[in-house]
Amino acid sequence: MKVFVYRNLHKNQWSVRAEEGREKGLVIAHCKAIELKDATPHVSEAGRQRVIREQCKNVHAGIYGTWDFAIDATMYHGHDHCRTSRIGAMLKQAFITLQRSAGF
Repeated sequence: MKVFVYRNLHKNQWSVRAEEGREKGLVIAHCKAIELKDATPHVSEAGRQRVIREQCKNVHAGIYGTWDFAIDATMYHGHDHCRTSRIGAMLKQAFITLQRSAGF
């Protein structure tokens, strides 16, 4: 699936916006890390100028590509078919379990 990925400063994660299909233009996931194929960086000059003029952050740069894999993704709009991993959540749970055990 072709997507546009940008850093979401409020969630401290990557926002993944669909660039094709019926969800085109919608954020379909947030994730800690993502792997894209055929990635191309993009900076909107108009958006960059708006940031300079208004001195206020906004989304004006990101990466276009084909979604390959994501880590700790929260999926929206029924995109459970995309390859994801909950490895961060699993590692956190394992660490908590080790902390509570007598041998830690």
